[in-house]
Amino acid sequence: MENFSVLLFFISILLLIVFCVLFIKSKIKKTNKKKKYLIGILISIVLFIVSVVLFGIFETPETKAEYEARQVEKQLEKEEKAEQKKQQAKEEQEKADQKQKEQEEKEQEKQKEQEQEQEKQKKEENQKTQEESVQKKEQKTTEKTDKKKTSSKTESNGKASDKTEQKIELNYLKQLNTRENPVMNGTRTEKIGTYGFIKAEKDIIEKEVSDADYIEFCNDRVKDSGYNWFTIDFGDGTGIVFTGCIPATGTYGYIDQDRCLTETIYYITINEDNTVTLSEPSY
Repeated sequence: MENFSVLLFFISILLLIVFCVLFIKSKIKKTNKKKKYLIGILISIVLFIVSVVLFGIFETPETKAEYEARQVEKQLEKEEKAEQKKQQAKEEQEKADQKQKEQEEKEQEKQKEQEQEQEKQKKEENQKTQEESVQKKEQKTTEKTDKKKTSSKTESNGKASDKTEQKIELNYLKQLNTRENPVMNGTRTEKIGTYGFIKAEKDIIEKEVSDADYIEFCNDRVKDSGYNWFTIDFGDGTGIVFTGCIPATGTYGYIDQDRCLTETIYYITINEDNTVTLSEPSY
């Protein structure tokens, strides 16, 4: 059918040319066939239109295959665009998920830092409360000791007049009041014992305290005192520590806030003949 439409197309063109030439020639010669030629021209025009319409309606296998190829190509382009959009949407979703994950990690890290800060503040508050409690206890112990001393002094003054002389303590170490502090566990949350201590002036001890005074103090205050340890605190970061309250083996050195020994300078040993020996540690 396509061949017919092509043939009809060429015939209509040929007829149109022929009738146009004849029409012009008849007009020049002024013959009476002008109308026939006009009709022929109209018929050739109609045939031309019909051939064009037929050519457009009926497709050849080649044009059909080309059309189908174009349709397939369009479909492939459409699918490719859809795949690209899908891939783009997937990448955007992955970026959004990654961003959300990073945001969650930042929030978790921030929350962790806040928890650590709160825990630190809580520990500091607990430590401060414990220190205040220790100070209050120390203060109460001092007040209690002072009251006992005052009461004892008042009672002594109110005794019978025949006891006119009162004994005066000459041993400097024994003049100092024994104080107590709690021994806490590693986390400082529970009391596990008590240690005793006195605060003394190092210069006075070096000048005024004899070996006999030192031995007397150890036997009267340190021995069998029941403390975990006993310390003579010199107030300059050093002191004499009696571990287990054993008077025969004192250790002079640097002490910490709990008046425990941190570094040994020399050992103080009470000998069987009631003499005192100083010896440096051997490393």
